[in-house]
Amino acid sequence: APTINDFALGSQIGHGSGAGQLQYGNMAFGAVATDSTSSHWTATRDFANSSGGNVTVNEIGLSLTFHADVAGSYFLCIRDVVSGGLVVPNGQTLTVNYRIIITI
Repeated sequence: APTINDFALGSQIGHGSGAGQLQYGNMAFGAVATDSTSSHWTATRDFANSSGGNVTVNEIGLSLTFHADVAGSYFLCIRDVVSGGLVVPNGQTLTVNYRIIITI
């Protein structure tokens, strides 16, 4: 269960092509769209499976970095648990989109 002291995923899947790993793609950020009461943008990242077997994703999240050159200088601002897990078969890609909406 999450606590106020959580700052990272509980069990992050390793980056790579070995057993149980996913290859992390680059982050892509969509253009900001606005109307009279809100603004939104989308953050997208692909996770490719070339591990030779299935990889089950049990949680996803969005971390922000405040000093890119300092290890551990990030915090988890969004965490979602995938109930029952999501199986990414070998040769397939999981695409995660987070749409950030600000409403006034």
